Order: sequence, then structure tokens, then C-alpha cells
Amino acid sequence: MWNMKSISKKMKNIMIRRITASLVILGLIFDMEGVNGVGLLKVTAATSYPSEAEPGDSCSVDQNTQFAFYAYQNQAANEVDNFNGSGTAVSGAGQIFQVTAGNSFTFPGSVDGISDVEKWSKIKSKSAEGWTRVSYIPEYSIQVIYNPNFQGGASIEDTEVFFSDEPFQLRGGEDTFERDGYILKGWSEEASGGVDYSLGGYYIASSADSSVNFFAVWERIPHVEVTYRPNGGTGSEINKDERCETQMGGDFKAFDLLGSADFTRTGYDLTGWKLTSSGEEFDLGDECVISANEDGPLVFDAIWTRKPEIALTVQYRPNGGDGDTITQTMTVPLSETDGSAQITLLDKADFEKSEHNLKGWSEGSSKYDLGATYSFTPEEDEISKTITFDAVWVEKKTGNVDIKIKTPVYVGAEVKYDIEKNSDGEVTVEFRKKDGNDSSYSKTVLMEGGKYIARAKLKETDDYKADEDTEEFEISYLDKPVNPYTYKEVVNSTGTVTDLTIVPVGGYTISTSPDSSFGASVLYSAAKKAGGSIFKTRRG
Repeated sequence: MWNMKSISKKMKNIMIRRITASLVILGLIFDMEGVNGVGLLKVTAATSYPSEAEPGDSCSVDQNTQFAFYAYQNQAANEVDNFNGSGTAVSGAGQIFQVTAGNSFTFPGSVDGISDVEKWSKIKSKSAEGWTRVSYIPEYSIQVIYNPNFQGGASIEDTEVFFSDEPFQLRGGEDTFERDGYILKGWSEEASGGVDYSLGGYYIASSADSSVNFFAVWERIPHVEVTYRPNGGTGSEINKDERCETQMGGDFKAFDLLGSADFTRTGYDLTGWKLTSSGEEFDLGDECVISANEDGPLVFDAIWTRKPEIALTVQYRPNGGDGDTITQTMTVPLSETDGSAQITLLDKADFEKSEHNLKGWSEGSSKYDLGATYSFTPEEDEISKTITFDAVWVEKKTGNVDIKIKTPVYVGAEVKYDIEKNSDGEVTVEFRKKDGNDSSYSKTVLMEGGKYIARAKLKETDDYKADEDTEEFEISYLDKPVNPYTYKEVVNSTGTVTDLTIVPVGGYTISTSPDSSFGASVLYSAAKKAGGSIFKTRRG
């Protein structure tokens, strides 16, 4: 390990070196001189000495130059700072080459105590007594391999450039590895070792190293294995490796229970979890605190709370009437007060039963009016229910109708009758001949003598049954009519009858004499004799 203050100073020097190298390209050299700890820049005209050079590269000089090669940054800085224009040999590993103006210099691959140089990097230059000393140190590269140190992870390889005795920075955690359930703590030089280097820390490599391996050091995040079971609902068990947060100085750890799950149960809501080992109950999403050394598995059963409702199927049966059973399905809320439920029964149905009225519904021995409110209280665990109602029929009252024919009835005359009934039902009156071949009834009476049957039909109403009544009667010819005719007279202003129209009774025609034609009426004037004959229209 190394002193971080020293490392900071070295990194500052590296930064300065990079700046100097960049400016040399422009043909200028900026030397750093410390004044009260503050670096000042001094511009010196000089040969364009390369900021970097590989062994075998050449450099032409137009002034007397000492190319000085050193092993370390500090050594190079000290030697140049103490330069007095002489070509004194350096202390420690390194070597100085003097080149007079107008000549060229070829960079070596090795010098005293420094071998296998990949590249030389310019550090500093200084002029004194007609000479300019330019200092270089060797620059090396190394392959850095980061091993994830867990099965399934892929290694990361970097190429780092460094100088002897100077550190390079290792990778941090954000651009390296991720491992579920673990935290990356740092790097180790051994697969099973502890943290040798922190994330983003510094490492000093040897110039002899071509590669270096670092192994990820992991710390297990506090965790516990948890199983969630549907407990009477539908759905598959859920198994989780829950991450925990340490609590109370590390003696306990905590995790959040599931806030929801793909579990379902008809008529119930998922409202929490019950720890089977202790019986402790938790709300959905609650925090569960356990001992730090508890790794599970912990088993939680779903807690189901009945919904404040019931799935209801209601059936209405015709109960001896005509029609199909009516089925209704619904979800009925339960009372928050007593857990009861209410529905409104049908106020009508497409059921029919001859001579009966649908008056209500029955369930067992209980009867309800049409459209009534039906209340019930489900059992504690009852989430669905089927209720069957039967139609309640009430027989209609007996309808009664009587027909009485007003006699006598003569051919051609209107058939008159009286009707008596006990309901407001409509009555239809029809006729047929008693001894005819046609047994069908008609509203029209045949205008001929004979025996007939009159039928009165009373229609069914909401409260009364239908009924009918018949009566026989005879249509006869008028032999000796009491009032054989009627007449209409025309009276003038003096009160004298000037014209008289005689009309016979029904079933007869009239003529002025047996030899004259018979008609519906006879008109007599004052000059004519008021007399004549009437005959039956059809003899019988």
C-alpha cells in the first residue's frame, strides 16, 4: 500500500506531464517551478523534443542537449531541478547522453539499470550554461483483468499505461459487475481473498508485469427466502429471495411483504398474510422484521376477507302454469349493520294458467306479493346462493251470464233479448238454427220461420272466469197482426191530410188490391180510396 498524499502528488505530476507533452507539440516547453507551493509556467524557446518516443526514434537538435533517462518521476524531477550545465552521471538507475547542436539523437531501448523499455515519456527540461537537459522516464503498459468471481459472470480486460513507481486507477463498481443479492465491495489479488483494493482505488504495477488479475470481492446482502401460498384461493405458490435491510445495530433485518399477488378466490378479497410459524398476521405490503440470522424459508398464507356481497341466482317457476322458468343472476351487497341482503321480486311474468291469476311468489311456506322486497341473511362463509320462487295462482271467480229472448219473434223483425251478467266482461250474442245442418253460430238471424238457439258468451276478465248461456226461441209468421201497419201522413196548412203512406209490419208486403203488385208501402192521395190488402211475404 502507499501513502495517499504521495499518490495525490504523483497524480498531479502526471497531469502536469501530460500538459507539458501537449504543449511541446506546439514547439514550446512549459517548465513548472514551485513558488510557495504554487506552480508557475515559464516559456522557453527550444528544440521540439518529442513528448513521447519509442526506442529507435530519432530527434534532431539545434542546441547542445543532454538527453537524460531516469527510472522514476521523482528522480527525473530532482536531477533536472539540480542541473547546472554539467553532464554529471545521475544517481541510481539511468543514463545521460550529450548531443551537440546540429546532430541527431536516437532513443535507446535500455540504459543503465532500465531495460525492456516500451516507450519514453518526456517529463521536464531545463537550460543552464549552454546546455539543455531533457528528462525522460520509461512508460509501460499492462493488461488488467477483472474477474467477476462468480459463476456465469464475464471477465473485463483493460490495458493500462503506467510509469514506474506510479499508480493507475482501478475500475469502480458502476462500470463493472452486478450480482443479484450481492454488493461489490472491492478487489482482491486472490480469488478467495478479502478486499485488497477499494473500488476506484490505485494500484502500482511492476515494469516486469505484463498482466495482473483482480478478483471481485462480494458481500451478501441480508436476505431471506419467502414462500407465499394461496390458502384456499387459486394461483401458484410464489417463492422469493427477499432482500432485507439491517435494523437495530444488525441484530434484526426487515423486508416488505407482497402488496398484491395473482391469487383469486370467489367472493373474497386478498387482504394480508399470515406467518405460518407464529400465526402473526400482516397487512398487504407490511414490513416484516426478523432475526438477523433467519434465512428462511418463511411461509406466508393468504388472508382472505369476505367481500360485502353475495352472488345470487334467483329462479321463478310457473308452478303449473304455462311458461319457462325465469332465471336471474346478480351480485347483491350485504348490509354493513347486520350482513343481510335484499332483492325486489318480479312484479310480473310471462306465465299463464287458465282461469287463474298470478298473484305472487312463494318460497317454501312463505308467500310474497308481486314486486315485494325479499330479505335474507347469508351464512357466515356463504358467498353464493340460489333461491327458487314458485308462482302463486289464485283461481278466478265464476262468471255468469243469462240471455232471455223477448218473444214472440216474427219473421223480418229484430230479435230482442235481455242480458244479465256478474262481471264487466264483454258479451257476444250469436244465433243458429236448431235443426239445421250448420252448427256454427252467426250474429245474423235468418229471416225465415223456424226454431233457433241464441248463445251469449261472457269473456274472461282479470277476476272472473268466462261463461256462456243459450236459449231456444222460435221465429213465426204474423197471421193476425194486432197492428198490421203504420202510416205516415202529410198534413197541409189547413189541417187536411193530403197524402198517406201505409207501411206493413215486418214480414208483410202491401198492395192496393189483390190484382195489384205488392210492395213495401202504399201511398194514397186524397183522391184515392183508402183501402187495399196485405199478404204474408212467404206462405207457411
